Amino acid sequence: MSLDARAAIDLAVGALMVRHGCEAPAAVARLASTASSRSATMPEIAAEVLATIR
Repeated sequence: MSLDARAAIDLAVGALMVRHGCEAPAAVARLASTASSRSATMPEIAAEVLATIR
């Protein structure tokens, strides 16, 4: 995984923590679950999350 992808995931996790009032492990699980259910990668879902806050 590239550093850019990792940075996007970290930012998306932070955004999900704020949005849903959860801790980091729950935000990562939400991101992974969404990626799995959509047959997408975590960086792709992270980009979608970040697009909603920019």
